[in-house]
Amino acid sequence: MPRTIAIGSCSYAVEEGAHRRFWKRVNSGAWEPETFAIFDEYIGKESLFLDVGASIGPTALYGVQRAARCIAFEPDPLAFAELEANVAANRGQAWVEMLELHQCAINSDGRSFILGGRGEGGDSMSSALFPNRTSRWTVEARRLHDVLATERQPGQPVFIKIDIEGGEYELLPAIGDIIADSLVTAYVSFHPRMLRKSVAATNDPMKASVIYVDQHLSVIESLPWSRRIAGSDGAEIKRDALEDGLKRHSMFPREILIRS
Repeated sequence: MPRTIAIGSCSYAVEEGAHRRFWKRVNSGAWEPETFAIFDEYIGKESLFLDVGASIGPTALYGVQRAARCIAFEPDPLAFAELEANVAANRGQAWVEMLELHQCAINSDGRSFILGGRGEGGDSMSSALFPNRTSRWTVEARRLHDVLATERQPGQPVFIKIDIEGGEYELLPAIGDIIADSLVTAYVSFHPRMLRKSVAATNDPMKASVIYVDQHLSVIESLPWSRRIAGSDGAEIKRDALEDGLKRHSMFPREILIRS
């Protein structure tokens, strides 16, 4: 039997399945309240909302109710099946017609790649950084430029949520022009621990450290520093602080909000 999730003024139904504890956290407000607060502030009724890394749907099912339209992308086949089931649990709601699902990833070149998952997958931790895991799939991909070229209306504001388990290090340098657009707001999750674990597989600590720093520097260089960049708490992020943090080997921000 579907469970109703209520967050602020929005609600949606889900098929709990193996994620009962997760949905309980979402419903209690314990799961990423800052994310929903950012959605409330920056997704408007005219916005095109792109949920890149939609997982089983906690943000897509919420954000579509605040947007003109939501397009959700999830390449993990098990997570995507649950996402479809959760959307189906809301059949009859008017906002369901504004939600479009794609079982594919967003990457820099639109080419298919191998996605690795822990266990059987479907746990929001599948990543392109670990293609040699026991559970792995060849998944389709699209370029963000191509999506916007076909789906965005002229002058339409866009909100992009990117949470792709380490794939952001490859994607962000390729979409610098998109996130520099004053009508685009981007909320990006970073996974430095996953990146560190991935590069540690080189078995060369010095080389791994160089790769880790270079990947983050590439992201820093791609960010539109003429715009406002903040953390999920709203505190402004400065370029020199990020660069200094890398030199001191401190943790990279978990989320970055790029806005006007």
